[in-house]
Amino acid sequence: MSVGSLLNELLARMPELEWQLNKLTASFSAQSLPSGLFRQAFDAPVQAYVTEIKSDIQALRAIKTSELAKQHVAERIHQKINILVKLCAHHNRQPIMPSEDISYSIKQLSTRQQWLQTLDDDIDLLTKQKESLHRALTREKTANNTMVLLNLHRELGELEKRLTLAVETRARAVS
Repeated sequence: MSVGSLLNELLARMPELEWQLNKLTASFSAQSLPSGLFRQAFDAPVQAYVTEIKSDIQALRAIKTSELAKQHVAERIHQKINILVKLCAHHNRQPIMPSEDISYSIKQLSTRQQWLQTLDDDIDLLTKQKESLHRALTREKTANNTMVLLNLHRELGELEKRLTLAVETRARAVS
C-alpha cells in the first residue's frame, strides 16, 4: 500500500476517533496504553492524544526521506488510532440507555447567522463521522466479530439520529 493511500486512510479514520472520544462516558487510565506508543504524559487529557496524532500526520506529510520511513510512521499512527478507538469502545460498552435529548436550539446569545453556521459545521462534522463509521463497519464485517458489529450499528444509528435532527432543524430554520 502506498504512503499516499495510507495517509488518506489515516485522515479518514480521524472522524471515527473523534466520534468515539466524544462518546467516552468514563475516563480511561493512560496506563492501559502500551508504553512508548504516545509521547503524552499519563495524566494528559484524552484530546491531547488526538492532537498528537494530528501532529504525527502533519509530520508524515513533511517527511522527504525514504518510503520505508514514511511507511513506519504511517503504521505507528495507524496503531495509535486503532488503540484509542478500541479503548474508547471498551469503555463505552454499557447497557443501551436512552440517549440524552439532542437539541439544536440556540444555546447562547448569537445571531441567527452564527447559529446557522454552527449548525452547518455540526452537520458537516456528523456527516464525516458517519462516513468514517460506515468504513469502520465495512472493515469489521470481514473480521466477523458480532459484538463489535452490533456496537458499530448502534453508534451509527445514534449518529444518524443526530444528523437527521440537525438537518431537519436547518431545513426548518431556512424555510
